[in-house]
Amino acid sequence: MRLHRADDHGDIPEHLSRGDAISFLNRLAYLVSVGKISQDARIKDCRNVKRALGDLRNRGKRLPGNDIAALPLEFSFFPEDIPRQDISDEPGRCLPEQVLAQLCRSLPELEERSGSSIRVATELLIDTGRRPDEICRLPWDFLATDASGKSMLIYHDYKNNRSGRRLPIADATAEVVRNQQRAVQDQFPDTPLGELALLPAPKRNPHGTRCLTDTSLSSAHRNWVDALPVLLADGDIEFNKQSVFPYAYRHSYAQRHADAGVPPDVLRDLMGHRSMVITQSYYRITGKRMRQASSE
Repeated sequence: MRLHRADDHGDIPEHLSRGDAISFLNRLAYLVSVGKISQDARIKDCRNVKRALGDLRNRGKRLPGNDIAALPLEFSFFPEDIPRQDISDEPGRCLPEQVLAQLCRSLPELEERSGSSIRVATELLIDTGRRPDEICRLPWDFLATDASGKSMLIYHDYKNNRSGRRLPIADATAEVVRNQQRAVQDQFPDTPLGELALLPAPKRNPHGTRCLTDTSLSSAHRNWVDALPVLLADGDIEFNKQSVFPYAYRHSYAQRHADAGVPPDVLRDLMGHRSMVITQSYYRITGKRMRQASSE
C-alpha cells in the first residue's frame, strides 16, 4: 500500500478499493518474478491476507467503532485471486542429475553463507523429498527406527493435516540429522530437548525453540544459488538458476525413485500422497526407461 498509494500510503481504510487489492497481488507476483520470494510464499501470503481480512471484517461487525468497519467491501480478495499451486511436471521442476550434483558439492558454501540450519534443511530436502515447511518445522527428536533397525523420519504433513507420517531414510541422512542434533544441543544446553527445534531460526531465538521458516529458507537458498558459478546440465548446457528452488527437490526425489524402478504405488506412499494421479504428475517416463522397457 505504501508503494502504491503515494498520497495516504494506505493509512486511510475508507479510501482503499479493489484496485489496491490488485496492486498488492501484482506486487507479490513481481517479487516472485525477480526471485525475491518463492511461489509457495506468494500463495501463502495471499491466503493469509484474504483470511485475515475476512476475520477482521467479521470481528468489526460485532465491535462497533472498529476501524475495520470502514473498509469498503470492494477492498476484498476473491478465491480466484489466490494463485494455484503448480504441481505439474513442467521443464525445470525436476533438477537434472548433473545440476543436483553441483548443488550438493556446494552445500559447504551455503553453510558458510547462511548457517547450519539452512544447510541441513537443504540437504534434508534433497534427501527426503519432503515439503519445505515439513522440514523447517521438524522438532529436535524426530528420528525413529523400524523393526529392522533402519532409520525413519517422523514428520507432520501440514498441507493435509496428517501427523506421525513415517519415511525411511538412508543411514547417511540419519547421520546428518544426528550431527545437527548434537550441534543444537550444544548451542542451547539449558533448553529441554522436547522443546528444541531441529533447525532453529538464526535470529531472535535465545532458547532454540523457534524453528526456521520456509520463507527464510527460500530467501537464503535463492541468494546461495544466484551466487554460484554457472550451473551446467547434460551436454554442458547452462541451466536456468531460477528453476532451482526448494520445492524442486521434491520433484527430483520423485523422479529419482521413478528412474530407479520404484513401483508407482510405493512411490505414492513415499511422497505421502493419497492419489496416484498426483504422484504421477511429479515425474516423467524418461527416454532411458522407455528404451529399457522395450529391450526387456
